Amino acid sequence: MIISWPFWVSSIAIVIIKLILTGTIGAALTFYARYSSDYYAISIRWSSIGGLYETITLLKNSLQKLPKRSSTVMALMIAAKLFAVFVSILLGLFVSRTDKAEDATVTTVISTQFPPAVPLAWTAWSGYMQSDAAMENTLDKVLNDTGLNPEPNPRTVYTPRKYIYEVACDQTGLVIGSSKKEFAVSYSPPHNCWNLFVILPVGGTYDWDIKSATRRLVSSDVNMMVAPIWYPENKYMELEPYLYANNSKSCFAITQLGSYFYSIPKDGITSLPSTDSTRCQYGTDDSFIMASTSIKFAVNRLNDFDKVTTLIFDDPSSFPLLESMRTVINSGTFLKSSSNDTIVILTRMSSNVDILMCASAFFNQKTNTGLLCTYLVVATISTKPQQWDPTTPAEFKRVSSNPLDAFILTNKNEIRVYHIPLEVIDTMYIYSTSHLLKATTDAAVYLASLGHNVGLNSDAEKLYVFFDTVESKDAFEVPTTLLIVVGVLTLMCGFAWLISEIRYGPVFNGSLYKVIYEEIKSKGEVKSNKDIGPNEETESNEEGKSNSETKLIEETKPDETIKTPMLMDCTHEPLAFEGYQVVPDLDKPSGRSSQEQEYPMDDLRNEPTEQAPTPQVSILQPPNLQPLMLQNIPTQSPQSPPGKTLSK
Repeated sequence: MIISWPFWVSSIAIVIIKLILTGTIGAALTFYARYSSDYYAISIRWSSIGGLYETITLLKNSLQKLPKRSSTVMALMIAAKLFAVFVSILLGLFVSRTDKAEDATVTTVISTQFPPAVPLAWTAWSGYMQSDAAMENTLDKVLNDTGLNPEPNPRTVYTPRKYIYEVACDQTGLVIGSSKKEFAVSYSPPHNCWNLFVILPVGGTYDWDIKSATRRLVSSDVNMMVAPIWYPENKYMELEPYLYANNSKSCFAITQLGSYFYSIPKDGITSLPSTDSTRCQYGTDDSFIMASTSIKFAVNRLNDFDKVTTLIFDDPSSFPLLESMRTVINSGTFLKSSSNDTIVILTRMSSNVDILMCASAFFNQKTNTGLLCTYLVVATISTKPQQWDPTTPAEFKRVSSNPLDAFILTNKNEIRVYHIPLEVIDTMYIYSTSHLLKATTDAAVYLASLGHNVGLNSDAEKLYVFFDTVESKDAFEVPTTLLIVVGVLTLMCGFAWLISEIRYGPVFNGSLYKVIYEEIKSKGEVKSNKDIGPNEETESNEEGKSNSETKLIEETKPDETIKTPMLMDCTHEPLAFEGYQVVPDLDKPSGRSSQEQEYPMDDLRNEPTEQAPTPQVSILQPPNLQPLMLQNIPTQSPQSPPGKTLSK
């Protein structure tokens, strides 16, 4: 059970439980002293007040003479007190600090993520995704980066606000070429859908002649294009196409440069796979989203293509174009060209767009042909116009008078996520194909669900992001069963302790000091010594009192008396409180004969008994050390055999 109170409350609760447990141990001894026939019952209870060390010492000293029952009770009392000492540690093991989320609210975060040199665009976010992570959680972390949220509350969880959207078209056409005007592979888009352009530009590290390209079908759903390629700078570069979409509006994806190689790269992954997500939002409130995952790898020998792809992918069959490329290699396509190398581009249209392009290169010798390949998976979503969140315009207008202009491209969101390998075997990175495919689709869905969440103010050069925020409050967690059991036992123990304090007198529930105080208090109140000479005293006379004595008594009125304070002055040679000697001199004969009447049973209920006449104490000076008879202390156990008394 999570309790939404500060953690220090649990510490106070444990202290209270420990206090009640300690009081309950005293209450148990009170009941034992009241109703047991054990002669040592009251002494056992009083000895417990001295602490564990004193109690253990007393038990060790008297163990041979004590009855078995008394020894057992003392041992149980010591064990209970030891348990009370460690109960706070035991309970603390079951209490853990945690956070409890409060009600969700909406927060607008404003950051300077807008680069002035690039209109209508903003700095791309990037992050890393573990092999077992979900793309949605990864993108949440990317958007929660402190670079975007410059003043985050450490106790607040920020979740980008998402909205329901309606899909206008989830398919695209496909155009592959060296530019927007020169292309070799084309798939017509469905009605009112977008065209996806995959451009592998020329004029850089490599050139390829698209005009000399040949096209044919490898299978019913796989198209192949073959063209010559050469490397004018005698160095190699990963094949890195860029993407853009068009449907009377344009949306350009993130572009990046591939890695350069001056010598043969090892078999396997040449750079971390990445998922690039782009979302373009327009003044008509519709949007286009594309997410592409690219995996770049090298094969040193053509005949090792199967071996390499089987090592770097846990399930190569999930990428259908790998099997088609194997067929192309076996047909000798890469060996039929003249002095130039060859590039082969395979395409397949389904729910996603699959593209595999491989370029041959003579890495070591002219007789040793290798491949540089890029596998590209693209997911696209075209949404219908989305309604604005009612709070969104108000938030923007509060910051700027003209936060969102009615231009064609209102926002462009770009996020790049790099994928951490599933495992590494002998420097070979291994990836899960199903994880990469799902990450691509999830990234497109995530950006589509942002709706109008992200707002760009080109005038103020600021970016606005709306977050659903949940503030975490300090709390603690306790097992429900333990909480109920401890709560019930604490109430029962507290009730027993309360009964023992209310129902029984000090002789059963107080300390020996309190019993002595009550006995002194019962002897009468100490008279005020106001205006009294140091050597005067009163004397009783059977005939009556003298005039001076009568006058002195009349002057000492009840409202001029001082009640005995509970904190009494004490001397220890001999032991005396307020001038009353507690232990009589043992070398003098006792003033009470053995034939005196024993205390009645009423004494055990702390009821008043007939007392001996109070010694006449001079009110002119502190009384001489008078022996104090503790009359309310039973001289025998409540159920002791007749004739066995404890004389005073």
